[in-house]
Amino acid sequence: MLKAAMSPEALERLYRIQVVKPQNFEMLKGHILKQVQGGALREKISEGQVISMLEMLSEKKQETTITFKRRKSSSDEDD
Repeated sequence: MLKAAMSPEALERLYRIQVVKPQNFEMLKGHILKQVQGGALREKISEGQVISMLEMLSEKKQETTITFKRRKSSSDEDD
């Protein structure tokens, strides 16, 4: 299904992503398959579109923040 929806250059780029970052490959593949199944694609996906999708997914991934809350111990109190 991916072969039919993507240009040869885009497919090659996707497979290179799979080798380097398998988790990004899975996210991108899922995104592309959703578009194909939903009928959102009018033409084959180009290599540039793959790069744009990857950047978009990476930005979403970087928005996650972690906050640490420390418990106060009895030694932290001021007398």
